[in-house]
Amino acid sequence: MKRILNIIKSYFKGRRFLLVSSTMLYILSAALAMLPAKLLQLTIDEGFIKANVSALLFFIALLFIAYILKALFTYISNRGLIEIGNGLLK
Repeated sequence: MKRILNIIKSYFKGRRFLLVSSTMLYILSAALAMLPAKLLQLTIDEGFIKANVSALLFFIALLFIAYILKALFTYISNRGLIEIGNGLLK
C-alpha cells in the first residue's frame, strides 16, 4: 500500500497544477449547472409574465452563455482528469 501511495505522490509532484485546475474547473462547472434554473425563473418572471422583450432576450443570452461556459469547463476538466488517470495507469 505504501508503494502505491509513493507512486501516486511522485506522479502528482510534477502535475499539481493540472490536478488543481481540473478539480477547480469541475467544481465551477457544477456550480454553473445550478445557474440555468435561476435564469429560467427570471426569464419567465421578467420576460414572459411582465411582457418585457428586452429582459427576455437578455436572460436567454445569459442562458446561452451559461450553457456554453459549463460545456467548456466540463470538457477542459474532463481532459485534465483523464490525462491524470491515464498517467497513473502507465
